[in-house]
Amino acid sequence: MQQKKVEQLIETARRKMKKSKDPIHDLSHVERVVQYTKDFSCQLDLTDEQKNALLLAAWWHDMARTITRRPSIVWMSFIDDTLSAVMLWVKTIQLGLFGGVVGLATRLIFSKSFGTGFLFTRICLKKKNRILLDILQDADQFDLFHRERMQRIKQMATSSKIYLWGYKLTAWWFLSAHKIKFKTNAAKACFKKILRALTHWILSKNICTWHLETFGIHWCEKTLLRIQRLQNTFI
Repeated sequence: MQQKKVEQLIETARRKMKKSKDPIHDLSHVERVVQYTKDFSCQLDLTDEQKNALLLAAWWHDMARTITRRPSIVWMSFIDDTLSAVMLWVKTIQLGLFGGVVGLATRLIFSKSFGTGFLFTRICLKKKNRILLDILQDADQFDLFHRERMQRIKQMATSSKIYLWGYKLTAWWFLSAHKIKFKTNAAKACFKKILRALTHWILSKNICTWHLETFGIHWCEKTLLRIQRLQNTFI
């Protein structure tokens, strides 16, 4: 009975994320995060409860993005995980589910929240379950470098100076070798492959021209150098 309700929660997440107005926190992003969590955890000796909780948390981790009509690169970044956890908690109560898989999934999303995540992790997660949080965080961060997502961020940058600033800041922050910290060996092993795909995208004719015209050759050279350093870091 509980498994059917968990599947119902996943279907609810799929349906709601399909209507997300945020082009970089939409159904395709969530589906990739779900797949990454499966890839990063397949070699680990997890219980069925842990696997199901991780899967449910991956489906619901960006649910808060569905309540806004306009995407935000600032304030939602601070509260989206907390709101998503609350939304999952409310939905599980409505379905009469408590503890077990849904309880662990809710705690994982709470513990992922920016700023307060460390405290929630200490309070809410047993040590044996903290590897699940590592997997979820790695999967979410990993998708930032997916070429489809970068393409959507670029499209947003062309329509607003705020998003253009956000694009530039994102490139600087996440392409700095000392800023990227994956906790799982599986994510580290896969990262170089996705960096190669990102490099090919950046160097493609239209994308390269846009970067040169928008940011100048100096910025482009520094960005490519950061990517190369990242690749060397994850050899």
